[in-house]
Amino acid sequence: MTTALIIGNIFGLIGSVVMIIVGSIKDKNKAILVQTLQLIILAISNLVLGSISGFIINLVSIVRNILSNKNKLNKLAIAIIITISTILTIKFNSLGFIGYLPLINNIIFILFMNTKSDIKFKILMIIYITMWLIHDIYIKSYVTAIFDFMTIITSFITIFRIKNSNKSTK
Repeated sequence: MTTALIIGNIFGLIGSVVMIIVGSIKDKNKAILVQTLQLIILAISNLVLGSISGFIINLVSIVRNILSNKNKLNKLAIAIIITISTILTIKFNSLGFIGYLPLINNIIFILFMNTKSDIKFKILMIIYITMWLIHDIYIKSYVTAIFDFMTIITSFITIFRIKNSNKSTK
């Protein structure tokens, strides 16, 4: 195992612990705030493991989250973020199709992240994390891939918790 692989997976472990926390938070705005910390750590992991496109998308996603939390993620900001993400990914992607998964993921997430429904947001998170799972396996971020899978499960459980709490309030 190379030093880069070990270091990348250590950062992946730390970022993944934060990702699990995101998966268990019911409130969308709080989840986005905690996800920003996760993105910083996972950006470092992606860079160390050779995924420049993953690094770029994580950094762009931080900007997206900040704008979203400040209610400034308007159509112009979305268009600029998608354009910058696309240009940078095309320019620096060295992983073929797998390198485009973070970009595709980012576009889907940014277009649908402003849903008012906590359940729909959790479904979006499941789709989002599934694409990262595929990417992480490819770049040998094994620790992150395990946590990606665990976050998907946690998000499903949170959906059921939200549904059950909605039933009990009726």
